[in-house]
Amino acid sequence: MGLRAWIPNVLSLSRIPAAISFLLFYSSKNQQQYFIALGVAFFALVTDFADGYLARRWRVTSEIGYFLDGLSDKIFYVAIVLVAIREGFTCLSVAWLLIGREICLYALRSVDSHRMKNIENLKPLSLAYALFLRLYFGFFVLRSGLLVLGFDIPVALEYGNLFAYAAIATGYISLAKLVREIARVS
Repeated sequence: MGLRAWIPNVLSLSRIPAAISFLLFYSSKNQQQYFIALGVAFFALVTDFADGYLARRWRVTSEIGYFLDGLSDKIFYVAIVLVAIREGFTCLSVAWLLIGREICLYALRSVDSHRMKNIENLKPLSLAYALFLRLYFGFFVLRSGLLVLGFDIPVALEYGNLFAYAAIATGYISLAKLVREIARVS
């Protein structure tokens, strides 16, 4: 396996220490920490796009690469949810539902004998879930940024958790369809 085959996977894996850094640095009370965490989140976003792009461009896509990319994304998502709890943006029940969905998804994928086919079939729901989750995270980061800079929070930003609820609904519909498909084939 050449170096090109490893680069996308290394980019994916780099999001794991980035998630830890984000968790440690994020603060809506300290500007320096907030901006360091924001830089870490930007790094994670860039690596999330770069790993898949490079793997496809260099034709080194693999099932392990797909798994590492998803796992690293999930770890970063969990870090953001934990920070959202710590910062008082979200409640524990929302956090448990978001994190629980990620754990269930990976558990189901580990026993799914038609994993790649099911991933492709559920792609529209997965993309919707990712969109809602990113909007939720965006509202959280924007709200924190305004706080750290000393601005009042517009009322509209208080509704960012609605995107978390949309992500939860979409995510669990996707899980239910995956369970149904695994049970149908078994």
